[in-house]
Amino acid sequence: MAFRLFKRCPVPEPPTRAPGAYEEDKRSRFARIPDVWRNRDGLSFDMVIGGCTCPPCTLRDFMNYLIYVERNAEYLQFFLWHRDYSRRFALIAESQRRLSPEWTGKEKPGPDVHVTQIANPNPRTPSLSPDAAAIADGTEPILPQFPPPVHTAPPSTPPQSPNDFDSEWQASPRTGMIDCDSSPRTERAQMEDSPNRTAERTDATRTREDEVRLRFIAQPFRKEISKIFATYIADGSSRQLNLTSQERDNLMRALAYTTHPSAFSQVAEAVEWVLRQQSHPNFIRWTLSNSNRHRLLVARVLSCTALFFGLVAGILPIFSSATRAWRALSALILLPGAIAFLSSWDGACILFLFLNRRQLHPWELFSDEDEHTLEKLGIVHKAFESIGETNSYEDEPWIPRYEKRNFFQKVFDPETHIQDPALRRIHFIVLLRTSVVATILTAVLVGIFLAMPKGNFF
Repeated sequence: MAFRLFKRCPVPEPPTRAPGAYEEDKRSRFARIPDVWRNRDGLSFDMVIGGCTCPPCTLRDFMNYLIYVERNAEYLQFFLWHRDYSRRFALIAESQRRLSPEWTGKEKPGPDVHVTQIANPNPRTPSLSPDAAAIADGTEPILPQFPPPVHTAPPSTPPQSPNDFDSEWQASPRTGMIDCDSSPRTERAQMEDSPNRTAERTDATRTREDEVRLRFIAQPFRKEISKIFATYIADGSSRQLNLTSQERDNLMRALAYTTHPSAFSQVAEAVEWVLRQQSHPNFIRWTLSNSNRHRLLVARVLSCTALFFGLVAGILPIFSSATRAWRALSALILLPGAIAFLSSWDGACILFLFLNRRQLHPWELFSDEDEHTLEKLGIVHKAFESIGETNSYEDEPWIPRYEKRNFFQKVFDPETHIQDPALRRIHFIVLLRTSVVATILTAVLVGIFLAMPKGNFF
């Protein structure tokens, strides 16, 4: 209720396809004071991704939320991989980077090779030219140039003279004279020679295609790109992203030309937009809740009970001959009940708000090792692996163990201290707002009680 009376972070409506570039806040310092007081900058997307926050707002907590609550962790996994891949690509040698030029969308795509089969080249490769062999060994950094397709003439078509540009527009002679080049012996010789010429053209075309294929395979990180494509892009993949057909086709054209990080620019922008504008705001709102639903249910029942007895304590003296001071005593019951009710309505326990504590989540209760300690030691969790299985948790051992706990055990689940200072400040603002609203409502009700005349019924 308190969050609804004051401004909350609304979920933005998804546009048709907006770029995910982060826009810098160009407002004045005076205009940004409310946002600084609400500490939105302290829990921003860049702060969470950069590891500048404390539990329960760390990157690991963000990943847990996407896995167990939103079930949309593949976007963050792909985003982290692309950021790390861009860093690693910038650290390789210049000779290797030249093999994979930047993708601008105007280049001609490479050979017709399926992206998921790039890591398994054809072992039966014909003899290669010295340039192609140097490219395969990685000793000669040549930019991949993809030649236009060579159209071979049919076997019955005689070769044209290089100086005869208008031969296609010349009509055949209609006179009864016999052409010297159209005798049966000449035609028979041309028929015998045309297969040899066709075979020579075919061998040249194959050699050129093999050289292009080797340039394609020699590009850096080509095997890793193939695994990423099979994990996030291909139909039916384990972590398939929700992309449009146009985005998928553009990405396949780009990967057929280069392994430069710019090939993923369109997909990376779409993924970053989803994380910034949808997943991150939902994660912050979910983090503000410091209790599970069982404890919140009990808090709402108790707060409603307190409000009921407060109303009875304010209405009952109206019908008696008691003084109005007895009516004012109802505020001692109405005010705590209103504060607890408004806090529980938005997913917060009033006791935990005072103590700066929160309940542990179900997946944290039965964890054998402290996840945040492992994170400090540099041990990577399997959820942060770029290539892996589907992000499902139905077979994790904590699910049946948590279901065996009864209702009251879930109400009194263990709690922990909130370490992030920005989140503690937000909780303080929530407690202050809730107290102000509850005080106003209590004052209005007590004023109504005091204004009523005496009933003198007893």
